[in-house]
Amino acid sequence: MGSSMGSPHDFAAMLALWDGSIRPVVDSVFALDDVVDAARKVDHGDQFGKIVLALS
Repeated sequence: MGSSMGSPHDFAAMLALWDGSIRPVVDSVFALDDVVDAARKVDHGDQFGKIVLALS
């Protein structure tokens, strides 16, 4: 879970409202070994949603 915007107060307020129904948009899932490819995708800025690194 993470946030890239807002203050700690904003984040706490968001968590107080969370009921499990909000799901983040995931663009791609990369194996941890493919972290360089994931970083390239972020650098190109062509993703819509989160880039996830997963343990294999």
